[in-house]
Amino acid sequence: MVGYLKPDFKGVPKEYKKEYKSFYCGLCKALKKQYNCIGILSLNYEITAFLILLSGLREEKNKAFHGSCTITPFVPVAYIDYFQDDLICAANLSALISHYEIKDNLQDVGGLKWNVINKLTAKKVKKSINSLQDDFIKIDNVVYSYYKTEKDETIKFQDILESDGNLIESFLSPLVKNYDIETTNLLLKLANLLGQWIYLIDAYDDLEDDIKNDNFNPILLLDNLDEARIIIQSIETEMSGIINKLPILFYKGLIEYIFIYNLTDKSKSLIESIKKPGGEKWHL
Repeated sequence: MVGYLKPDFKGVPKEYKKEYKSFYCGLCKALKKQYNCIGILSLNYEITAFLILLSGLREEKNKAFHGSCTITPFVPVAYIDYFQDDLICAANLSALISHYEIKDNLQDVGGLKWNVINKLTAKKVKKSINSLQDDFIKIDNVVYSYYKTEKDETIKFQDILESDGNLIESFLSPLVKNYDIETTNLLLKLANLLGQWIYLIDAYDDLEDDIKNDNFNPILLLDNLDEARIIIQSIETEMSGIINKLPILFYKGLIEYIFIYNLTDKSKSLIESIKKPGGEKWHL
């Protein structure tokens, strides 16, 4: 997960930013509580967004507490209860996701920096694994399957897309508990679609550099960029439909902004900015 779900709060109600920050700060405090200061490095925008969505489905709205910022103690902040099960689970998942990202960078980039970071976070990872238990085993199996798919030179575009959807679904599924069957299925489907969207947007983001450096990019498996754009729009439409079907009681405006309007704005802006190696824009 690479932060594409980070919302831009320009031109939206101030209440949205206030509500969002209470969850972001709550997750930050949960990471600090569970993993000390090093845990804060695992703060995750996608986990934050999903926490807000899940909280919107609860029977009672989260109460905001007031205190000091974890990083800058002299700054006052509002935050939700970081001792609740959702936040503890989210902190453990954030730490685990960070671990896989560090492993990727260690393999792809290497060097002293990532070796040091890997050693600094080793204890944090063990605690996360022990806390997640069976959920970790399921996640690790999906991660293994994802890496295997990624290395397959004969792989098809749809297989890669589904694999990444399954990956993000596996990361978020431990948070989806105590819901009725219909709501659970909708949430897991949303997580899967979110994984596909993130993968495609990340591929778009890297497209120019990958073409220039002759690197693999899944979008180049398609016939043209129009096809990729249509797939992205289809995913966004399906995600929007799921959000509208969920029985959201709280934070509805914020949730719709994050998962519908924010996503479409980001993809549209990115797609329109892509240029050919020679500087000319792609015709989309």
